[in-house]
Amino acid sequence: MDTNPVTCLPDSRTITINTKKTYVTSNIIPVQLPLLINSLLFIECFIILNAPVGPGIQPNVTWYHDITDVTHNSSLTRNNDSVFTSILTINSIQVSDAGVYHCSAGIDSNVTTNNINVCVTVNETLPSVTEELSLGQYYSIDCITGPVPTGVSVSWLLTNGSIYSDNNTLMIPSILPSHNNTQYNCRIMIKNNPSGCSIQSQVITLRVKTTYVNLVTITPSSILSFINSTVVLTCTISLNTGIGPDTSFISHYWYQYRTDISNRSTQLMINGDTKSLVTTLNITSVQFSDAGVYQCRASIDGNDTVISNTTYVCVEVPVINISFDADLRLGDVREYDCTLGHNYRQSEVVVAWHDYTSNRAFINPLILTVDQSINNTVYICTLLIIQNPINCPFQQVNVSVTVKGIASK
Repeated sequence: MDTNPVTCLPDSRTITINTKKTYVTSNIIPVQLPLLINSLLFIECFIILNAPVGPGIQPNVTWYHDITDVTHNSSLTRNNDSVFTSILTINSIQVSDAGVYHCSAGIDSNVTTNNINVCVTVNETLPSVTEELSLGQYYSIDCITGPVPTGVSVSWLLTNGSIYSDNNTLMIPSILPSHNNTQYNCRIMIKNNPSGCSIQSQVITLRVKTTYVNLVTITPSSILSFINSTVVLTCTISLNTGIGPDTSFISHYWYQYRTDISNRSTQLMINGDTKSLVTTLNITSVQFSDAGVYQCRASIDGNDTVISNTTYVCVEVPVINISFDADLRLGDVREYDCTLGHNYRQSEVVVAWHDYTSNRAFINPLILTVDQSINNTVYICTLLIIQNPINCPFQQVNVSVTVKGIASK
């Protein structure tokens, strides 16, 4: 209570006017939810006095953004004689508007202050789950649509908390089977947000199409190849759905019997249709050791059932090119070398002649002394390539001989 004596003339009487001391008991700022960038912001500060005041009296209110005076953006309203409301307005909140706001109010030098954290957020546009992605495709998605505002930093984290990239765009060069159900967390940091603001984050889960090997085929299914020639085997891997352009997750192998010879094959390539892949095995200058059963195998990342198919490579050697030898003279001696002078080892090629009619056996080269008994006889040379698979046919040459001046049998 303030006492102020007043003298009243002309009779010099004195009266005392007692003024009740008035002050701000409290100011209250309701909690603000995080505000989306570019939205309209109103911050209300309710100022409560300890006693009513007349129409000519109101509290002095000052607003600060951190340490900057922003009172010019505020207004003051009398609710009743002891309650006032000051409203601070920001028409389009930006990242720079985030921070701590102070509302200071007082009737005299006694000032009461209250603070509030203003947290700014950006629009969240990430889907929680992706559409089904194809294996081998490039995938990218932005955490924030459009340009990233100044003062905002974006990073992508893995589920273990490690940083995948410090960039607004999540980029995956090639979708792999291991990416299915993988989650990436987009973390958005607002530079000016006070420490009390929560970090904005969004999680996206990748979905990958179920992909598997349907069929493996090799062309040709079998092949006869002369020694020193070139053989090309083509393996086509058919999938249930399209992939690509990356194919590194497709495991493919070539085997000769049980020996892995994949290092001799070409890289797996997409064959027009993204559901079909091709690899070739080139065998140059075919030797006896190249004969055998060849297998092409394929699987997705080595995790699913291995699908395979086989082909047979059969080796042949150059042979005598005579089908008929006519008008032989009695007493002549004729020699027929089935392998054209090549002396193959018994471990490589077994060569034998026999008479078609009597089935008598002869060694190579076949040497005949011409007499009446051989007239119109067919001699058969049979070659067995030791390395050839059992599915390969024997190589055969027939030579039919006739003797001059002898009537046909």
